[in-house]
Amino acid sequence: MRIALVDDNPVELGLFGELLDQVGETLRFVWSRDAIGQVCEAAPDVVVLDDNVGALTANDTLAPLKRALPRNVAIIMISGNLTPQRRKRLLELGADDAFSKDDIDRLINALRAMG
Repeated sequence: MRIALVDDNPVELGLFGELLDQVGETLRFVWSRDAIGQVCEAAPDVVVLDDNVGALTANDTLAPLKRALPRNVAIIMISGNLTPQRRKRLLELGADDAFSKDDIDRLINALRAMG
């Protein structure tokens, strides 16, 4: 499984990337204006996207990424501040799932079930 991990924090990108390497090939992308194109070129099976990248939230990033990727590519959101209301909103915005950054084991289990 090819996992595209997108975060604006290089430290978290490294830490989460190492954990996700247990599941498959993790491609790491620091969020920038070019990130959507880079992710699409990488042809991932799933994208794990931080809810807050810089001054942007999933309200700004999820829809353009969803439009740019093939329909079969799942987008899973991760958040450092995931409330039940925020999770519901992320799913309404088009995320396939959402997990707290504090609950990485659940994310890993979900990715294993997909792959």
